[in-house]
Amino acid sequence: MNAILGFSELMEMLLDKQDQQDLQKSNLDHIQKAGEHLLNLIDEVLDLAHIESGELKVFLEPVDIVEIKNELINLMSP
Repeated sequence: MNAILGFSELMEMLLDKQDQQDLQKSNLDHIQKAGEHLLNLIDEVLDLAHIESGELKVFLEPVDIVEIKNELINLMSP
């Protein structure tokens, strides 16, 4: 996952000045957001494994549901 994110960041730095720059930038942004989302999911699965094994304590905290909804909409849009 880190390799994918690193490669997309490298591509972003090396963008040429052609007409397709906006499309390339959009595609790279999508790759990075999806990669970061997948990395967060993996972290959450690992946290759940630690919780189930008793190695991690759980604390309640407030969550911004609107931010979560917007993130899901952005991830699901083409």
